[in-house]
Amino acid sequence: MSKPERTLENLKGGAEILDTLREEFAQWLGEANEEGQREAYENVLGHVDAMVREYAQRLQEAEAQLEAPPGAFGA
Repeated sequence: MSKPERTLENLKGGAEILDTLREEFAQWLGEANEEGQREAYENVLGHVDAMVREYAQRLQEAEAQLEAPPGAFGA
């Protein structure tokens, strides 16, 4: 497996984990009873959402690099 392929697979795995975390935190947010709990879960969920977006961008870049002809992105 080439380095770009490994990178792509690692990013896919990370994205899956983040999706799972996002679902769990969203559920916990819905179950939170106290304002402090809700605020904490909202903050964590916002951070996880930002990470999900970052991983999506990295996945797109890795897929584009994998599909590009050799040398298209430089060394």
